[in-house]
Amino acid sequence: MFKNKKFVIGYAIAVFAVVFLITFVSVCSIAQFEVTYEIRGMHAAAESIQTRLDEEYRGKSYLFFKRADAAAVVAEESGGYMEVTAFSKRFPNKVILSVREKPEVFSFGVEENGHMRYVVVADDGTVLAVREEGGAGVKIAGFTFAVPAAGSAFSVAAEQAPAYEALRTVFSVAEEKLGSFRDNIVSIEYSDEFAGKEPSAPLFVLEMKEGVRVWIQQPETNTEAKVRAALGVYLGELTKADGTPISDEERTYGRIVVDASGTAVYTERETPGFASAA
Repeated sequence: MFKNKKFVIGYAIAVFAVVFLITFVSVCSIAQFEVTYEIRGMHAAAESIQTRLDEEYRGKSYLFFKRADAAAVVAEESGGYMEVTAFSKRFPNKVILSVREKPEVFSFGVEENGHMRYVVVADDGTVLAVREEGGAGVKIAGFTFAVPAAGSAFSVAAEQAPAYEALRTVFSVAEEKLGSFRDNIVSIEYSDEFAGKEPSAPLFVLEMKEGVRVWIQQPETNTEAKVRAALGVYLGELTKADGTPISDEERTYGRIVVDASGTAVYTERETPGFASAA
C-alpha cells in the first residue's frame, strides 16, 4: 500500500511537471518582434528582416532566443549593411531590437591588375563592399592594402599604419569641428611624392566641397593639432598670413597649408610652391 502511494505521488508530480512545462513553454513562446530601424533607404531589407524573424522564430522559445540569432538574420538580409545595436526581451513573449544601417563612410581606392577597385568601409571599420565604383563616402587614395572580403575589418600595409591612424584622427577631429565631415570633405589623398624636398612630406591632401584644398605636411606627427589648425582656417576662425579674414568666396579656391610645425596658412594659390617646384 505504501509503495502504491509513493507511485501515485511520483506519477502526479511527473504529470504536473509536464503540464507546467508545456504551459510555460506555450506562454513563453515568442509572440512579437518589436524592431526599431535607423535607416536611410534600405526599407526592403528592413521588411525582409521583419518577415524572416516572424517566420523563423515566432512561436519558438523566448528563453533560448539570443542576440546572436537576431544579429545573424540582420546581417544576412542586409548584406552586412545593418547591425543590431540593442537587444532585450520583455517577459513573457516579446523581443525588442534596435537595428541601424551602417553608413558608407570611406571608399578606399586601389589598383588591382590594371583596374581600379574600391573598398567601401563603414564608420566602425567594417568592409561593406568591394566594387569597381566608389561608394557614397569620402574617397581615399594613396594607401596600400590587400583587397579584403566584405564583412572583414579594413587595414592597410604595416608601413602605412601610422598614416592610417593619422587619417582616423583627421576624421575624428573633423566630426567634432564640422558636425558631419562627409558634408565637407570630398576626398583625401595620402602621398609621399614630395618626400625629401623642402618642406618635406608625406602629405595629406584634403579636397573640400567648396573647392579649397588642405595640405597637411607630416600628418603622422601632432596630427590633432594640425587638423584643428587647418579646420580653424577653413571655418574662418583664423585669418590669412597678412591678418585679413578669409571670405566665403575665397574658400571656393586656393589652399590651406599646415606645415611641419603645425602652422596653418591660407593663400589663393592652388598648388604649394614646393609641389610646383618638384
